[in-house]
Amino acid sequence: MNPYWDAGASGIMVGWRGIHQGPHFYRAILEGIAFELRLHIEGVEAALGQPLNRLIAVGGGARSPLWCQIIADICGRPVLRAGTSEATALGAGILAAAGAGLYPDVLTAARAMANVSCQTFPTDSMRRTFYEQIYQQVYRHLFPALQHYLDTLADLIGS
Repeated sequence: MNPYWDAGASGIMVGWRGIHQGPHFYRAILEGIAFELRLHIEGVEAALGQPLNRLIAVGGGARSPLWCQIIADICGRPVLRAGTSEATALGAGILAAAGAGLYPDVLTAARAMANVSCQTFPTDSMRRTFYEQIYQQVYRHLFPALQHYLDTLADLIGS
């Protein structure tokens, strides 16, 4: 729901033409999620008062080189793929190890137990420029421009 906190928000697809097929649809979903991630990152940076210099990808989606590269290109930061995709279980283990006193603190436990830089996906400057234009000129404006209509649609369909 964030950064807009609108329970009536829903997804939209724009820009479709007759030439587009299934693979384009799949990539567009990945790109849309990455654009939304960029909105979140900008909010976090504003709250912290400093930039995030890199992103660490975890979970099942991190296994996809395409997904990691799209995130790097849209967010303008290198993406490091974590050494394990089971981040939830690893995080619980790190907290348990620190809580049991096996490590003096959570940061020390994390450094000892996690492998972060399995593979790095640097930003590609040509794709970055292309995505930057889409983000600045189109994407950032879509939801605010359509929010009223999406809320009306949610009311009409009862969700």
